Amino acid sequence: MNREIENNAMLPEYDFSGGMRGKHYQAYRRRTTAIPIKGIPGNSGSRVDAEQALRIIEEHRNDAGDGQWLETLTRDIAPQLTEWQIEQAWTWAEWPDRVATLGTGSRAHDDGIDVVAKRKDGGLVAVQCKARGRAKGEREGTVTGDDVNKFIAAAGNPAWTERWIVTTAQPGGHALKELGPLSDPEKPIRWVVISEAIGRELTRRRAGV
Repeated sequence: MNREIENNAMLPEYDFSGGMRGKHYQAYRRRTTAIPIKGIPGNSGSRVDAEQALRIIEEHRNDAGDGQWLETLTRDIAPQLTEWQIEQAWTWAEWPDRVATLGTGSRAHDDGIDVVAKRKDGGLVAVQCKARGRAKGEREGTVTGDDVNKFIAAAGNPAWTERWIVTTAQPGGHALKELGPLSDPEKPIRWVVISEAIGRELTRRRAGV
């Protein structure tokens, strides 16, 4: 495997620190233009591409708490990331197979599952999105066990093949310690820092992998 791809760090060419805050996100919220992504079959209706996604994440880096923007971005970017092996994704409210999969007792309002992703092998991934901002000069906030208790319970249903926490923050040691006892060895919790996943995808494309 290309050694560059194994490096999780953001490459210098993806530094958007000089960008205009909110420029891309406001256009994204209006969702007036579909942006096709070259080389990805069936992706003509995608609303955001990988580089735009990084800019949106950067524009929200100082936001406090969770944001619905991360749920929408995760849904849109999931089928574009090679390493995720996702065929299609929906926000919880959009997911058309909720009742057929989970039964009539499932709630239309999410119980901690923000995004549902269908893997290319047909398996279903329950995703919780956690945006953690930071004030200037401070480190990103972390996700704790208390933050994801509801998600862990909801995603315990046998219908789910995997459980992911998609976040903008690096996991702190204490966060991982809290999450550890909550994770089922048969269905571990996968922690995904979304900017790193997108950065690796861009590196793959540049390398022609």
